[in-house]
Amino acid sequence: MPNGGGDNCSTCRFNQVNLGKADLLPRDGKHEYCTIRKLNIEFPLHTYCSNHQDNNPFLTELPRGFVWADDPQFLRKAEFRSQSSLHPAFFCNDGEIYAGRVPFFNGQRPKLQTEARECAICSEHISPVMSVQNPTATYLCSASHYLSYWLQSAIEARPYRVSGTEYEASLVESIGSLLIRVSLLIGRHGVLTGVDELEFGRGLDGLLAEATCGLIQSRSVHWMTKRAPASLSRRCISLHILWEHVLQIAGREPAKTEKPKKIKKRLQKYQSTLLDVLQSMG
Repeated sequence: MPNGGGDNCSTCRFNQVNLGKADLLPRDGKHEYCTIRKLNIEFPLHTYCSNHQDNNPFLTELPRGFVWADDPQFLRKAEFRSQSSLHPAFFCNDGEIYAGRVPFFNGQRPKLQTEARECAICSEHISPVMSVQNPTATYLCSASHYLSYWLQSAIEARPYRVSGTEYEASLVESIGSLLIRVSLLIGRHGVLTGVDELEFGRGLDGLLAEATCGLIQSRSVHWMTKRAPASLSRRCISLHILWEHVLQIAGREPAKTEKPKKIKKRLQKYQSTLLDVLQSMG
């Protein structure tokens, strides 16, 4: 399939063309439209978001993160010139960014410009470039410089224009809240049920989606563990394990007959991983 991954809009159950099914149904010239984001989908094979069922195990119908676009021409590497809290999947071991997907800019898909233009970040005169309207045309030479400019200027990036310290503090607070929740469940005198575990799983899924700009998914956590700097590798692995916990919880039907001890043991495992993430943050 000529695209950057199977989790694109053409196979999404929230694309109205697919009639609520996770499948690539015949198009027959039908209008492709996202029922969650109320968005016309111009290039469904090259458009993505974390509401796709592959990245959204609880099928949440609230927007998760951004809408993403890809293009083979975006795969140039260049120095990332801005401090940010962007998902570690963007970073290679040398501190650079290598990204095939970039977020929409002010709700619009970036365009590919084949004529040589000057990059707004590095001033290199190069072709091809990515272009956005802000409010006049602005050109970026690579995915990493696009992300630098996006972080500085895009409406979608406002929540992430914080210092690394502020971001870490927010993540610690969110993890702490989940730790309190799971600790209360483990210490509860009443009988634990699969529903209790399911509700915890929803909270954990929400945390990961928020903490990783909506990028948490099987593919990106794989990139994280392979490409993250050594200082981030332990946290990346812990986030990967948390994501595996989410997938397991979402895929498990709450059994009325399951012994509470088994549920408690799994909750203790989730608690241990959350603690490991906190410890990895120093």
